[in-house]
Amino acid sequence: MDCKVVQDNAPCHKSLHTMAFMHTMGIRLACFPPNSPDFNPIEYLWRDLKRFISRQNPRNIQDLKLTIQEFLQNDVTITYCNKLIDAARINIYRSTDGLNHEGNNPTNRLYH
Repeated sequence: MDCKVVQDNAPCHKSLHTMAFMHTMGIRLACFPPNSPDFNPIEYLWRDLKRFISRQNPRNIQDLKLTIQEFLQNDVTITYCNKLIDAARINIYRSTDGLNHEGNNPTNRLYH
C-alpha cells in the first residue's frame, strides 16, 4: 500500500499487533501527541452524529440505522464538511502558537 495513516497515540493505535500490521502492510504513520486537539475533521462528525442520535433517542437497531441515515442525508453537506475541515485547520494553527486554547481566551496556563 502507498498510504499514510494519521492517528493519535491512543493505546489501541500503538499496540504491538497494530504496529506490526501497519508495518506488514507498508502503511506509513503520522501520529499526534496524546490529548492533542482534534486535527481530524471526522472527529467532529462523530461528535455531531452522537448528539443527533441522543436527541432522536432511537429505541432499536432499525431506528438507529434510520437515525444515522437521516443525519447523513440531511446534515452532512459540502458546507458542513468544509466547516469541519476549517475547525481542524484552526486547531492545527493553535497547536503551533504554544498557548492553551481550551477556553475562549488563549492563556499560557498548562493543560490539565
